[in-house]
Amino acid sequence: MQIKRRLLLTVIISAVLIGLSLGLLGAGGSILTVPMLAYGVGFSEKQAIVGGLFIVAAISLSTVLMNLRGGRIAFNAAAWLSVTGMLGSALAASASHWISGNLQFLLLAIIMLFAGRRMLAASNIEAQYKTSSRGRLFITGLLLGGTTGLVGVGGGFLIVPALVTLLNVPMRLAVNTSLTVIFFNASAGFGYHFFANPVLINQIDWQVLLIFTVVGIAGSFAGQFLAKKLPQHTLKKGFAWLILFIALGVLTHSLSQLFTGI
Repeated sequence: MQIKRRLLLTVIISAVLIGLSLGLLGAGGSILTVPMLAYGVGFSEKQAIVGGLFIVAAISLSTVLMNLRGGRIAFNAAAWLSVTGMLGSALAASASHWISGNLQFLLLAIIMLFAGRRMLAASNIEAQYKTSSRGRLFITGLLLGGTTGLVGVGGGFLIVPALVTLLNVPMRLAVNTSLTVIFFNASAGFGYHFFANPVLINQIDWQVLLIFTVVGIAGSFAGQFLAKKLPQHTLKKGFAWLILFIALGVLTHSLSQLFTGI
């Protein structure tokens, strides 16, 4: 289908916001992408989740490539969470066939509420936790990847704290390292759907996804630049409230759909 002109502005604004979020904070892009694809553009729940995986993987990759030089990525930490995360993402993506799109969105709303609350509370995560065991790190990677594969969110709001608290990655490296993990997790989830669910892939409006991706990449570059100039604490607080606001809308819609379907 052709994208309607009246939706073009919504798509562009959404993509800029998503790109800025990933560039500034290393998190939050997909947690906004999925609801915006569903409610702003008109994708079904399943289409929005798969489309969100593609968009966030592409935007994350562009930002990672930009930061390969200069030692701004903790590669050992990224490898630990990426390998286990890809496994978790592929497994969860395969399990998503047995779950309704509305239930997936209900889970998404719960995760968004948790993410927003966590971002409001985590003003100094480096001082709140101690180093964890490799076993716990392995489980963390599986859970992060599983979240990505099941509901289409990259999990940056969990990856950044995990990098800082479990692997002692400096905060200045955690954002870019988080984007590396998000890329691998999202790619694994999308890759599964691409090969295992071609009908759903063919139903997606790729024109919309490409516009989202191109504009989102530009937004992420702008976010990387602004991150050096704006106070992170204020940004995180404002973004957390935005996530909570959207989460309440997703939760209300999902519950209404659930009860009307009974």
